[in-house]
Amino acid sequence: MKRLGPYELLQTLGRGAMGTVWRARHVELGAVRALKVLALRTPARRERFRRETEHLARIRHPNVVAIHDAGLEGSRGWFAMDLIEGCSLREALEGGPLPPARALEVADGLAAGLEALHVAGIAHRDLKPDNVVLRSDGTPVLIDLGLAVAPEEDQRLTRTGALLGTVAYMAPEQLYGDPAGPPADVFAWALVVAELFTGRRLARDEPRATPSSSDLPTPLPPGLGRVLDQAWRPRPEERPSLSELRRSLQAPPPAAASRGLLALVALASLAALASAGALWAASRPDPARASAPPSSRATPRPQPDPLRLARDAFRARAALRLFERLRDAPPEGLAGASGAALRDEVLAHAQAELERGPEAASPWLRPLGLLEARLGGPAPHPFAQRFADAVLEAVYGRALDALAATAAVEALASSGLRVRAATLELLLDEFVRTYLAERRDEPWGVRLLAACARCEVDLHFDHYAIAAGKQPRGEDPLALYLRLRLRFVVQRSRGVRAAKAGLTTSLGELAPRLRAELPLGARTDAERLLFARQVERGELDPRERLARLRELGEPLGQRAHSSLRLALGTDLFELWRAAPPDLAGLARAALLDHLGRLELPPAELLARPSLRLRDAHLRYLMLLVVVEQPDVAAAHVAAFAADPELHERLRESLEGDRVRWRRFRETGTWSGR
Repeated sequence: MKRLGPYELLQTLGRGAMGTVWRARHVELGAVRALKVLALRTPARRERFRRETEHLARIRHPNVVAIHDAGLEGSRGWFAMDLIEGCSLREALEGGPLPPARALEVADGLAAGLEALHVAGIAHRDLKPDNVVLRSDGTPVLIDLGLAVAPEEDQRLTRTGALLGTVAYMAPEQLYGDPAGPPADVFAWALVVAELFTGRRLARDEPRATPSSSDLPTPLPPGLGRVLDQAWRPRPEERPSLSELRRSLQAPPPAAASRGLLALVALASLAALASAGALWAASRPDPARASAPPSSRATPRPQPDPLRLARDAFRARAALRLFERLRDAPPEGLAGASGAALRDEVLAHAQAELERGPEAASPWLRPLGLLEARLGGPAPHPFAQRFADAVLEAVYGRALDALAATAAVEALASSGLRVRAATLELLLDEFVRTYLAERRDEPWGVRLLAACARCEVDLHFDHYAIAAGKQPRGEDPLALYLRLRLRFVVQRSRGVRAAKAGLTTSLGELAPRLRAELPLGARTDAERLLFARQVERGELDPRERLARLRELGEPLGQRAHSSLRLALGTDLFELWRAAPPDLAGLARAALLDHLGRLELPPAELLARPSLRLRDAHLRYLMLLVVVEQPDVAAAHVAAFAADPELHERLRESLEGDRVRWRRFRETGTWSGR
């Protein structure tokens, strides 16, 4: 039997991002309790754990699970709680919304429990229906206090910027990595209360957007909408405390004023107007004084230095406030050595946060991106690429769930920092392979597709499966493009040719100005489809085709965008096969240029199983054969020797391409694989 401290571990009750919960029995007392075990690999985390449990052990409240004892063993920490028999609030909501009176009881109980935590100087920071258990008598109890922390010590014991918690219930300041105290619990409490009355999680297409009670599909009791809107105020300092919200819930809605009261108000208003008129007449300026020279008037207050304000925000480790300060600063306010020094400090801090994981570094991408845009940073950006690699590794290791990974890519897209599109294409490949069944009720799939497209990824047909039938909202060019592409995915099962013709027609109906606003991958995809229709209709002669393909490749510049270069390379090969002799050399030269610029390292496919990436390598080998680069092709295949099966597959394909190429040189006919 496994043992931890004075407890025998009987069975696993659940696992989460912060640790494992066990059913455990105290060896001496025989008491059966819930034991939460957390990995604490650093001294700072162990110190934080020790202080957290000291705070939590003080609390005895009917709506908060009681902590009995705690301990540290090596790199693991544990604390023992009451084992509460009952169902979770999430399970209770599976049958639909609670009756209004019952929902108000649960809402008040949750608020009372959170208020007890706040009085003790603790914030829960991960309130959600899964972390609430309903006792047999119906009393709601807050459990899973693994993220609770004393706010006054948050700055010293946790690195501000860590994205801890469940994204769907996070307050804006948590999503931006700013310090999260009791106001974050108030925001989450309102989200849970809304779920009590609607029976479903509030849809937040953009998690950082502020919800509104007017968006709820179910009518609320009088006064509750106003309470929720107060709790959802975007700035934490503007949200009422839970004690104030509880009083608002318990107070009856204000009755309509009587006629007598209205009359008194009217009389008082008339008196006030009369007094104001008298004061205005008495305070009219003297004409002589009004004509005084301008020099005697008050001088305007000097504007604060934008760089100083930005530095203050950075010292407070407030990523969102830093971004806002930088955004509002004039360009010249960040120029020179001082702006570059701030950029270096933000970069160093972001790198340190990335050591703790992508969620900790996410909030710093936008301010860093703004600084790099003002100061002229590198592209691709080295830190942004390390961030993208870390997200990919976390997804492969299942250290990030679908929502957290989506939020990380959205942060990258919002920053404007450029990374290798191939990294995010591999990320999408892994999502298609392993994440399709995860939280399909959430619109994370559409959000992830949009974020990757904004990062200039060329979305593959298979990638659209992660949308899970959901559609993007909005009328911006990217939303329109994604809707058309997703419609094509559905219609393709009824006939590829007809579906593709419909997609091309719809894209052609988009104004050229709107297509020009699409991100690079989406824009190139749309223009290639329109180009293919022109070729099919015979509207372009060979020279016009070559000119159009060069025009499509121009935005790539020096970028090694493998997917787009391979796609355009295939188009150039098709042109070369049908081109007259005087044009064939130009087409071959353009194709060689594309192949010489793309990056398709074998190590990526060896490390990441991906059918899409394997097909890209097969197409690359074929194009190397047709441009007569046999040594480069052979060396590329030899690089896969570490994987005999894959190496043999590529070798056979290369031999087949060589046979087809010789036959084409002899007969002028190219046969596909």
